[in-house]
Amino acid sequence: MAEAPGPSARGRGKVHPSASRLPVRGVRAKRPAAAQEAAEPPVPPVQKRARPGPAAPRPAERVPLRALSVAAAARAVPPQVPRKATATGAAPRGGAAPPSRPSKRPHWDLKGQLGDLRVALDASRSRAEALQRENQALQLQLGRAEEGLVSCREEMGRMRREHEEELGKNKEQHEEEVARMRKEHEDELGRMRKELGTVTQELGDKVAQAEAKILDLTNRLEEKEGNVRVFCRVRPLLPEEAARQAGMEHLSFPPGDQRTLLLHRHEESRVGRDGSSSVRHEFSFDRVFPPGATQREVFDEVSALVQSALDGFHVCIFAYGQTGSGKTYTLEGPDPCDPQAAGLAPRAVRLLFQRARELAQEGWQYEFCASYLEIYNESLRDLLAAPGEPPAELGIRRVSAASEELHVPNLRRLPVRCHDEVLQLLQRAGAQRAVARTGSNERSSRSHGVFQLHIRGSNPRRDVSCASVLSLVDLAGSERLEKGGAPGGRLRETQAINSSLSALGLVILALSRKEPHVPYRNSKLTYLLQNSLGGSAKMLMIVNISPLEENFCESLSSLRFASKVNECVIGTARANWK
Repeated sequence: MAEAPGPSARGRGKVHPSASRLPVRGVRAKRPAAAQEAAEPPVPPVQKRARPGPAAPRPAERVPLRALSVAAAARAVPPQVPRKATATGAAPRGGAAPPSRPSKRPHWDLKGQLGDLRVALDASRSRAEALQRENQALQLQLGRAEEGLVSCREEMGRMRREHEEELGKNKEQHEEEVARMRKEHEDELGRMRKELGTVTQELGDKVAQAEAKILDLTNRLEEKEGNVRVFCRVRPLLPEEAARQAGMEHLSFPPGDQRTLLLHRHEESRVGRDGSSSVRHEFSFDRVFPPGATQREVFDEVSALVQSALDGFHVCIFAYGQTGSGKTYTLEGPDPCDPQAAGLAPRAVRLLFQRARELAQEGWQYEFCASYLEIYNESLRDLLAAPGEPPAELGIRRVSAASEELHVPNLRRLPVRCHDEVLQLLQRAGAQRAVARTGSNERSSRSHGVFQLHIRGSNPRRDVSCASVLSLVDLAGSERLEKGGAPGGRLRETQAINSSLSALGLVILALSRKEPHVPYRNSKLTYLLQNSLGGSAKMLMIVNISPLEENFCESLSSLRFASKVNECVIGTARANWK
């Protein structure tokens, strides 16, 4: 800060720099130029040398009035702009580097300081204007944002109201749908409960009937232990037979009784006032099949007996009855390849192969061989021989001197591996069997057909083996000579058939009476079936009768013969195990 020159320096010119800078009356010091002040640094005042000793207090300096007024103004206005305000005002908006900070002016450079204050004030004003413009822009953006926010809130309120309305509608619909579905499910559940109760009751009734049937079969098996089982089957009327006969009044079946058959006949009486009388015959067998019985129902009663052949038991099933009573239909059926019309033979073979595949999981291995012969006029014929091949001489021999087993040398035994191969053999044999037209049947079997399935089984795990024979015999139909038809060949056939059937009756009678001698050799048929009739085999006879009233005598004769067979005891069957 420049000091006012004193009055003593006015006429003396410039003041020497080393001279005292105290104001002097009457002398006004010249103010250096601004450029000179900026170029030349201020010269500090020369300090007086202090005297030794205690420093005496200096008297207060006298400052001119102008200097005091300038100093007061300098204290009132700060000489420098705050750093933050200066930096903020000086900083450009384009990201340019801020201007260099001005150097601190000396305290006596009031004009420079005032200029700096003006520059800082201008910068602050510019900054304030920029901030005001930015504030106005921000205020404008804020207003727009507030308007958008208001519109968004209105839109959100509208959407919320629509959503609540839609949700209310959906909720009502959902509740109605749930109520409807619940009602439907409750109704369905109630219906199913009723049906379940009905089914449970029916099932309980069926179980009770099955248990009663099993108990009945068990009792019958216990009663028939060692006896020959006998079934009776009445074939239905053919269409041409139904045209000339009103019905089957001479036959009746007691309701609920499957073992009894009643045979009625009205006969004229020559004694007394009444000109007619009724004769009633009652027969009881192990099972009686009415005309409406199907092939499957008949086989269901025989299936357990057939399966025992895999266990090593000899099994013999033969059909007996007059010609035209349905013996071939029962054993083979009209078409062995038809699952519905197939007879006992195709169904038995199918069951055996199926059961053998199931036992293979337990380690059993089975081999099957089939043979088919017929006994025609007391001679044996191989029905599996190739067409045109000369017939081989067949006879019945024992297997060995120490064995009671019989076999037929030179008889073809063809190995079979499936059910279809057996069906082909049955068709092949049926085409070569002797049939002819008689007075009672257009295609009457004039021979006894014997189909045998030889079974050998082994189980390496258990080191056991078994052997058995399933014999299915289709006996020729018995027929009276006066009804047999033309003489000659048919007459000899009828005589041979009746003779063999009579021999069979004598054998059955001898077995039932337990006679020491049984005439097996009286017929090739009884001799061939010796092991099945009197050995350790399981035997079943199916007696077939005609529903025609004109065949009443033949039906009565067949039923009486079957009753004798039903009383025959052949001993307890034994399995052939090794």
